Amino acid sequence: MQIVHRARRLLLEPAVEWRSIAVEQDDAASLFLRYGLILAAIPSIAAFLGYSVIGFDMLGHAVRLPIARGLGAAIASYLLWLAGIWVTALVIELLAPRFGGRADLVTGLKLAVHAPTAAWIASVFLAFPGLRILSLLGLVSVYTLAVGIPVVTRCPPDEAPGFAAIVVICFLAIAIAIALAGGSLLPGLFG
Repeated sequence: MQIVHRARRLLLEPAVEWRSIAVEQDDAASLFLRYGLILAAIPSIAAFLGYSVIGFDMLGHAVRLPIARGLGAAIASYLLWLAGIWVTALVIELLAPRFGGRADLVTGLKLAVHAPTAAWIASVFLAFPGLRILSLLGLVSVYTLAVGIPVVTRCPPDEAPGFAAIVVICFLAIAIAIALAGGSLLPGLFG
């Protein structure tokens, strides 16, 4: 239940929760195992359910992705999200000194693992055709990241917006790459 408590506090009280996260003694493995591996699975599971089990409407026709193809895409996207967390953590580690912050992999992972909480939880809506637009609520993750950067990296608050903008661009590039890779895993979907 600790994961539920952490996610709730990141959504409702991010400044308070980031202070807790900043002082925790973690290593890369525990950050992934206790939080990242679990929440990063939500978008892949929800998309699999939404596109292969429930289906979607295309030009008035109900369409479902074949189960095997949908499962393959879900597994691939999950693995790509995990890689994306790692790449984002490395970018944070690399950029932190340029913004006056602390640079180490665990600090980068703390941000990369926890900041997308809202996006991962909001991705539940991918399972429901009429509600998929609500997955955009995950954009709250941008705010969560902006609040967390100065707390976790200890960069000066006036440097945090620029730092956050670069990390958001990095994460968006990763998300787009995952979406494109997912699409390339689905050839022949419509014919």
